[in-house]
Amino acid sequence: MRRLSAYTHDDLLLGVFGALESAERGRDAYVKAILVDGPDPHAEQLYHRVSPEDVRILSDLPAFDVWPEPRVVFVVVSYSEAMGQGCIKLEAIHGDLERANEAAVALEAEYDDEGFAMALRCFVEEVEVDRLSDGGGGRVLR
Repeated sequence: MRRLSAYTHDDLLLGVFGALESAERGRDAYVKAILVDGPDPHAEQLYHRVSPEDVRILSDLPAFDVWPEPRVVFVVVSYSEAMGQGCIKLEAIHGDLERANEAAVALEAEYDDEGFAMALRCFVEEVEVDRLSDGGGGRVLR
């Protein structure tokens, strides 16, 4: 994922990888293609200086129904916004679309039951495993 200023844009999901080595290669390819060679569509951010450390490998996301490794997974993402800042969180990875949708609905209901002032909404993003993207729904990076 790529962390961006909460005042500028939501964080970007760059891919889901089946092995740490693949994720490391993907991270390196993204940094070279976007941050070094450019153009970087997120080069200018409010209250944030862009650096390669913004591109992170997350390995602690809960994963369900992903063995044996599927070609496509479904990432449950939550989003909330308050006072001009958006907060996006990758909640879990599912190998089954129906279960991912159920998890998203349950998470929203749990949050609503807590009575928080700002709304939390969830969505499910379909991601091809071991395919690096530019994070904007655009080109696939190699």
